[in-house]
Amino acid sequence: MQRKPFPSETQERFIVRFPDGMRDRISEAAKAGHRSMNAEIVARIRRSFELDEAGDADQAGVEQGAAGLREEISRLCQLLQEHKDAAAGLFEAHKEAVVDEALKRLRSETGMAAGRAPGKR
Repeated sequence: MQRKPFPSETQERFIVRFPDGMRDRISEAAKAGHRSMNAEIVARIRRSFELDEAGDADQAGVEQGAAGLREEISRLCQLLQEHKDAAAGLFEAHKEAVVDEALKRLRSETGMAAGRAPGKR
């Protein structure tokens, strides 16, 4: 009777060449985590994918937030321009009222309001 293969024997294999010292680091990390070197390598690769996905989600959130901020800045610039235009209009109206009032007082004081020409008394 032929024996049934272990699950690890049917899984895909991949040969990796490690730089100097990396095998020892993986071995130490695996011992500290109470797992095999293979399990340590797989866990670290899985974690790197999870971090990439989290980073992608963070980036999407940042881009969405930036778009919202751009819209808010645009709205505030529009509002600022409206207030600036309104202030300019109010200033112009006030300036005209002040000039008119000053002219009335000047005419009143010089007698021009009574219909007399300036310089004749």
